[in-house]
This record gives sequence, structure tokens and C-alpha cells, in this order.
Amino acid sequence: AFKLKLPLVNDTITKSITARFARSLSILLKSGITVVGAMDIIHNLIGNREVERRFEDCIEDIREGKGIASPLIKLGIFPPLLIHMVSVGESTGELDEMLARTAGFFDEDVEEAIARMTMLIEPALIILMAVVVGGVILSVMLPMISILSAVQ
Repeated sequence: AFKLKLPLVNDTITKSITARFARSLSILLKSGITVVGAMDIIHNLIGNREVERRFEDCIEDIREGKGIASPLIKLGIFPPLLIHMVSVGESTGELDEMLARTAGFFDEDVEEAIARMTMLIEPALIILMAVVVGGVILSVMLPMISILSAVQ
């Protein structure tokens, strides 16, 4: 739950959860597992306790016959694109294919976001290392300078 509230990584974590959900559901549906059975399995694969807790209500709504899209909207976690693709997949009967496409899209987004974060973190780490090395050099040099000035 805490991770979902961090401003810099919120979007990336949400997209990662979305991609994992879409890919898992797609694979399970292609293998012939029912939607409820697939959702029960995915419930344990999400990797975030807060999301898993909310997911239980979603599974119950699906068991009651409310479809997939409307319970996913109630979760309040997944982006509108996933909800739309699930709706289209439900109406066309190609839910597994739509989920696979959606997972690919979100996987690409996550990879790009991680690459951007890495590019931003690298210079910050270099600056931090420069400060640490500078501090070490100063802590060694200042006593030596004071000893030399005392000797003269």
C-alpha cells in the first residue's frame, strides 16, 4: 500500500501490476481456465497486499455475474485503458487476445519508465559519490595542514 502512494514510482508500479495482471489472465484464459478460476489464481500473484485485499471483492462480484470490467473499475487500481480493453474483449469474445496486447503495451511503458528513472539516478549517484570522496579527502587533509602549520 505504501508503494502505491509514492509519487515518483506510483505510475510505474501501477503499470507493472496492470501488465502482470493482464498477462497472467490472458495466459490462464487461453489455457482453458474459467474467469473466476483465473482470478482466484491471479489474486495470489499480484505482489501487493493492498491490491490483493481489494481483489477479493472483485472476484466476488465476478462470481455474482457482473462481468469483468465493472468489478475492475471498482478496484480503483487499473488504468482506464485496461478497463476499456477488457470491455472490448468481453464483447468480442477475444478477451485473452486483448489482455495479451494490453500487457505488451504496459510492459513497454514500464521498461521506458525504468530507463528514464535510471538515467536520472545515475547523475545523482555520481554527485553523491563526489561529495563523499570530497569529505574523505578534507577529513584527511585538514589535520595534515594544521599539523604542518603548527610545525612552522
